[in-house]
Amino acid sequence: MPDAAIVLPPPASWSDRSAAARILVGVIAEELELSRDPERRAELAALQIKSVVLSVEARKHAIVEDLTRAAAHDTTSSRRSA
Repeated sequence: MPDAAIVLPPPASWSDRSAAARILVGVIAEELELSRDPERRAELAALQIKSVVLSVEARKHAIVEDLTRAAAHDTTSSRRSA
């Protein structure tokens, strides 16, 4: 019987997605350390690489999201003071 998967909705913001991806990297790293099966270790290593790429991509989008929010806030603040 396969393990039951826990399905959660995707995080709303890129910052949340970035944090989730970093957690995933850590969990896979722990599994990789515990695994003794070479085939499983190869699968986990491939998953870890993909999760690191996902983490970097999510972080990149989070930075853009933060900068966009800050720019919108600055524009709003400038209009109020004008």
